[in-house]
Amino acid sequence: MDGQAHPGLVRFFDGLVRRSFGELGLREAEVTDYVVNLLARSARTDALYRVGELKGKRLETVVELLMEAQGVPVSPNGVLRERDVRQHIGDYALFMSGIFRAYAERHGFLGFYLEAGEQAYRETAKLDRQLYRPGAACFEALAGDFERLSGALDYMRKVYFYSAAMQHSYSDLLERFQYWN
Repeated sequence: MDGQAHPGLVRFFDGLVRRSFGELGLREAEVTDYVVNLLARSARTDALYRVGELKGKRLETVVELLMEAQGVPVSPNGVLRERDVRQHIGDYALFMSGIFRAYAERHGFLGFYLEAGEQAYRETAKLDRQLYRPGAACFEALAGDFERLSGALDYMRKVYFYSAAMQHSYSDLLERFQYWN
């Protein structure tokens, strides 16, 4: 599917995100649309771990991704690669700190995710402006409200699919999302 979200997942998350965000006063349409699509894409484990190291090894932690972003060669392709890695860090951190907050808290890296995700989206916005790409304002908004958005996703999970999340482990829940594809 090449990074595209399944329409059924988009519809599923669209209703949940809009309802939850509305209840919490988060009404910025571009950010809401971005989060809906992020959740639908991230429900596929191959998308959640889509950024690979230049040598082909799959990067699975935020620390590995940050190291990758710092080691990107300075060239037009290097800047695009860095931008892609930074966006992925923000996406991964928002997904994990929102949907799997209890897991992140239990392992002691919730604060790290919140900080790394905000910074990653801020850097993505900066790189988008440097590259004259649209979307910088959305990434600035994501960075500025990162902790609140993460909390809203945790709220959504607890209120609207709490029982599914509590009955299944992290990998089981991701596997259940796979069935939508």
